[in-house]
Amino acid sequence: LGGDEFAAALTMPHATDLPGALGTLHENLCAAVPFEGRTVVLGASVGAVWSPHWPLADRSRLLRGADEAMYAVKRTGGGWRIAHSDHTAVASVNGRRRGRPGTHPMGDAR
Repeated sequence: LGGDEFAAALTMPHATDLPGALGTLHENLCAAVPFEGRTVVLGASVGAVWSPHWPLADRSRLLRGADEAMYAVKRTGGGWRIAHSDHTAVASVNGRRRGRPGTHPMGDAR
């Protein structure tokens, strides 16, 4: 999605499975990495949204909900957060906040 952002879509039958999966993902992303004889400590902010309507849900709205959750947790120093719904507070284009890379309307040749 961007220089340091990525998205993944997972099939998860129950919303109750999501916290464990996010905790494991966050733990793995934050694992210290040895580099040139030193240890690099990493951090991550993970946002997610679960939909009972997958795969028919509006993926753009789901992505936007996860993006909002990620920025909310980023403001608190990192971790993970689940959006409570796919109803977002800020309008989006192609699932991204307006003005971000990849937000031009479909068919726009910019």
